[in-house]
Amino acid sequence: MQLIGSKYSQFKECKKTTEPIYLTPRSIQETLPIYKISENGVFQLEKDKKNGDVQFDKAYLFTDINFYVKDEAEKEDLFLQQCKILNSMNVSFKIMVVNYNQDIDKFRNEVLLKRTDNPAYNVLIKEYNRIIENRMREGKNGINQVKLFIVSCRKKDFVNANAFFQTLEGTLQTNYYVLGSNLIPLNAEERLHLIHDIGRLGKEEECSFAWDELCKKGNWRDDICNMYIQQHPSYLEFEDKYCCTLIAKSYPSNLLDNFLNELTAVPFHTVTCMDISPIPKNLAESRLMDIYMQIERQIEKQQELRNKMGAFSSDISYDKRTEKREIEEYLNETRSNDQRMFFQAFLILVIAPDLDELNSRVDTIQQIGAGANFVFEKYYLKQLEAYNTCLPTGARFVNSMRPLFTQSLAAFMPFYVQELHDQGGLFYGVNQCSKNLLVGDRKRLKNGNGFVFGITGAGKSFLVKTEMGQILVGTKDDIIVIDPQNEYFEICENLGGQVINFSPDSKYFLNPLEIPRVCSNKEVFVYDKSEFMIGICEQALRQEVSAKMRSIIERCVRSIYKNFVRYDDRTEVTLVDFKKMLEEQPEEEAADLSVSLEMFVEGSLNIFAHESSVKSDNRFTVYGIRDLGKDLRKMSMLIMIESIRQKITYNETIGKATWVYVDESHVLTDEEFSAKALEKCWKEVRKQGGLMTGITQNVSDNMTNKTTKNMLANSEFVVLLNQSAVDREMLTDVIEISNAQMRYITNSARGKGLMKFGSSLIAFDNVVEEESKLYAMFDTNLLDKIRNQKLTEQELERAIRGEGARNDT
Repeated sequence: MQLIGSKYSQFKECKKTTEPIYLTPRSIQETLPIYKISENGVFQLEKDKKNGDVQFDKAYLFTDINFYVKDEAEKEDLFLQQCKILNSMNVSFKIMVVNYNQDIDKFRNEVLLKRTDNPAYNVLIKEYNRIIENRMREGKNGINQVKLFIVSCRKKDFVNANAFFQTLEGTLQTNYYVLGSNLIPLNAEERLHLIHDIGRLGKEEECSFAWDELCKKGNWRDDICNMYIQQHPSYLEFEDKYCCTLIAKSYPSNLLDNFLNELTAVPFHTVTCMDISPIPKNLAESRLMDIYMQIERQIEKQQELRNKMGAFSSDISYDKRTEKREIEEYLNETRSNDQRMFFQAFLILVIAPDLDELNSRVDTIQQIGAGANFVFEKYYLKQLEAYNTCLPTGARFVNSMRPLFTQSLAAFMPFYVQELHDQGGLFYGVNQCSKNLLVGDRKRLKNGNGFVFGITGAGKSFLVKTEMGQILVGTKDDIIVIDPQNEYFEICENLGGQVINFSPDSKYFLNPLEIPRVCSNKEVFVYDKSEFMIGICEQALRQEVSAKMRSIIERCVRSIYKNFVRYDDRTEVTLVDFKKMLEEQPEEEAADLSVSLEMFVEGSLNIFAHESSVKSDNRFTVYGIRDLGKDLRKMSMLIMIESIRQKITYNETIGKATWVYVDESHVLTDEEFSAKALEKCWKEVRKQGGLMTGITQNVSDNMTNKTTKNMLANSEFVVLLNQSAVDREMLTDVIEISNAQMRYITNSARGKGLMKFGSSLIAFDNVVEEESKLYAMFDTNLLDKIRNQKLTEQELERAIRGEGARNDT
């Protein structure tokens, strides 16, 4: 559609280019399209004018969303929201996808585990690193992709420009939030880093920007510009690389929504820039009507000519019929379908280390474009202008733009899938869609609590054990496991941990009333112990205690800790002391409480009535409760949770995190008091460096219990492995999950599923080959162990040389 006629000047104004700061640059620094900068990230792109506005811009980073894994209905909703964002823009803007260089050696150093002084740990580290190295080869882990939204405006000065961007920013952030993305404003330091990293590819670490230093230096251009530029008709030559900018000359009639991802998923360094300028709606409609009337007059003249020739029955030509129908469709779009018109320039900057590689990469881009009926051509004789247009600023130095309607422009969907890469995080496999490594740090989440769900055989225990292993060999944190089935004994012993297997005939003891090594608030400590002993007495009585009994219990607890509170006397107190204190009370209820505790203090179930014999300095502790009888099991759960809380409190004072895993968590949450105690941990231990993880089969178990439902609501980390049909139906009440994403947890292979990490929901693949030594050490499937026997006894002995301690308490 050609746009010519009396309104040409108005359309030309829509495509107005940025005025160069220097008409004839005398240095490389003067080629940069930035005049002034402010700390908040607003840049002035043109020189000041006495009378008139100049161009300003502001850049935003936007996060990816899971567009690829949505179903068609959800994709359509996102598409319409993208249309809404585009229609809301009344100023020029750019949408950019930048493939940055990522130092692969530095990346490997970040994700691979470091060797330690422990030989047993080093065997595990070597195996982890082998698996990570193998999975790294599957994705484009050498490329770091950044997505930008850059807005520009024409204002008189920085004050007016700031006011404009502040007003627009709130609306944009709300619209992007509806999409599921975050729009993050970039400050001056961050923006200069982006420009530096494009211009000085491979030297990203050389420059460190700080606003105070920039102010002192004065000329910040020296730090971000290239050292050498040589212009050629179809490419630019820099001191250590070559660049070529392509422009889309021909567009297809239809565009798939994944085209932009295919174009930007190349494993080399590119900048994809869509420079967009909205056309005022009244101007667009007026111009369309002008063209429509021109076509009508041409049709009339054509018909008159044929009538003169006696061809009264002949119809108008096919070309004119097509032109008229297209213009009518355009008018209907603008008037009835709330569509606007935009000018768009579609540019791709390709970067390579040498000329041959540059030509090869340009061919690759052109072939990808040809597959979607795009024609990309080199921007001849204007490579420097095109290069500066592709920099992450609002500057425009080439205006070969074509008009598009809202929906056509929205088809360039800049979203694909969410990724996870936290520096210093743990390895959770690869993204099933992009094949990139998933490295996450649960400590960075609002709360690090989590749940792992999956049917029997889905790989819950193996996934959790791979996380535990990395924590043990890669951090200084402690690990505690509540193990109802004694499933974690082997890994604990192999890795030098401490197994505490509760049983009635134990020789080792755990004192629930132990005075902690560090106590910041003694009154709070006594209050918590009073609440704890109320729970113990309820388990002994097998009924809820009365208000009078609660008072008696609190009085006795205060009495046994009196010397500790007053004089910091750390003489140990036990359940024996508590029972004696009950016997000294005058009330009949005290006698009833004393009698109910007799079996647990003086009888056959007295394993919790002695001073503790369990080591508290071991980093890996597993509590086994399978061998406990029914009478002692409920009480042991409360005592375990109390002991764990004390461990977390102590670790807080020494700056150490504590990871707590509750296997078969429904066993504890089925009991009201232990469920409430766990819920309290889920809510409170985050502030003390505690990270709770529940492991269970059925989501439905959590949804029918208010306490566990609250625990799930306080969990930012949720792993969904293969799910039953019933559990899949209930998942939508817990997590925003699409029908298309459901396929990742429907009959999925062991070790594959979905992982909710904060606001991200990622399809992950954490499958480890059965031939791996890690698989042999962590697998819980007895049939697999018997069948595969991948580790000989000698190999196992070498792998588990650390001192393992097992206390059958």
